[in-house]
Amino acid sequence: MDELLSPFDKWCDKNEVNDQAQLEIINLCGLFILLLSDDFPGTPEEKEKMTLNFKREFVSDDQQHVEPTLGTFQQFLSKIQQKHSSVYWNAEELIRALAASGRAVDLKEKLLA
Repeated sequence: MDELLSPFDKWCDKNEVNDQAQLEIINLCGLFILLLSDDFPGTPEEKEKMTLNFKREFVSDDQQHVEPTLGTFQQFLSKIQQKHSSVYWNAEELIRALAASGRAVDLKEKLLA
């Protein structure tokens, strides 16, 4: 059965990641993909609107700028982890697992370069 799981699914299982936390992780990845993207397919206004929607989940209203770095990603990931699990979640391991699963490959290329 374990051989049917993607690397991301295995990471989630190992790190006791529940469904709600998975959704928050996917939203975190969406935010960072938008922040790091130079070739967003929509208009700049559409990109800004999507970015603001994701930001609302992770930053306070007075924090306008989010530095798209591995350290910032880890901080946000740790906030999610503290709400859902007692197991420490490593951002680099998560990003590698996502990329190995064919998801968020851009994050690996840009945050782990």
